[in-house]
Amino acid sequence: MKVMDGGLGYLPQLITESDNIYELDYFTERLFAMDAWQLDYFEGLVRMEKIKTQSNSVPLDLLINMTYSLEDCQVVHHVQTD
Repeated sequence: MKVMDGGLGYLPQLITESDNIYELDYFTERLFAMDAWQLDYFEGLVRMEKIKTQSNSVPLDLLINMTYSLEDCQVVHHVQTD
């Protein structure tokens, strides 16, 4: 499976056996169409969601929606505080 071996080490723990295989396939297509910056943006959104919900899981439909929310994101490296 592409998600498991795609170098996105934080994702496999989010995928459950109960996830819809068609949604999972669509999600992987969205992921592998992203460039490096978009992947950074996406990872940031996933981390923020995990912090906000204090959960290690993010529903697959939300992950798919996040792939459409990247145009307004920015990555600022090496920031320590607000």
